[in-house]
Order: sequence, then structure tokens, then C-alpha cells
Amino acid sequence: MLKFDVHPLLKLKGAKTTAAYLRDFGVTENKAKHLINKNVKFIAISDIEKLCRIFNCTPNDLFTFEEPASKPLPQNSALRQLVRTPLPSLPELVSDLSAEQASALVNKIIEFKNQK
Repeated sequence: MLKFDVHPLLKLKGAKTTAAYLRDFGVTENKAKHLINKNVKFIAISDIEKLCRIFNCTPNDLFTFEEPASKPLPQNSALRQLVRTPLPSLPELVSDLSAEQASALVNKIIEFKNQK
């Protein structure tokens, strides 16, 4: 089943309160609550574009595909690109690093960001 889900992107951005994060970018309270609802059935193309600008992502990053066990996807299905593995948050990843390791990680991140 194809689902709209901004939660992984909010988690990557370190958003503590999801609706507030979206409001900070000009999304209304009502629309923010609608967009973070995991049962979104309709989303306007203009909202997809706005979210892509907020998260610096593509529309594919806003959707996930949950493969039902009763109806598996063929191996060559393009929908496989939307099957997601949950990502840990950055604090979860770095919580047990030493100061030296954290410093090395920060330097790698800076190096990666400068590759643009």
C-alpha cells in the first residue's frame, strides 16, 4: 500500500514537535496536523512541492510503500524504490560515540556537505 509519510524526514531534521516544525516554514496549523496524520488519503500537488522545498527532497521521499505479505511486489517493480527501512535518529546514532569519534563524524559531515 502506498502511503504518504513525512515522519522519516522530520526525524532526520531533528524535529521534536512535528506540527511546530512545519509551522515554522509557513504551513498552517490545520494543514500541518493533516500532513503528519499517517492516514493521509489526499494531498495537493502544491503541498507536495512545498514539502519538497522544506525538506530539500523529491516527491519519492514523501511516500513509502508497505508491501502486503499477501500480495508481494515483483522483483522488478518500480514501487520497490519506495519500500523504506526505518532510519534511526541522529542522536540515537551518536549517543555512544566518544568525543573523538563525534568530532571525526562532524568533520565527515562537513566534508560531505561541501561536495556540492
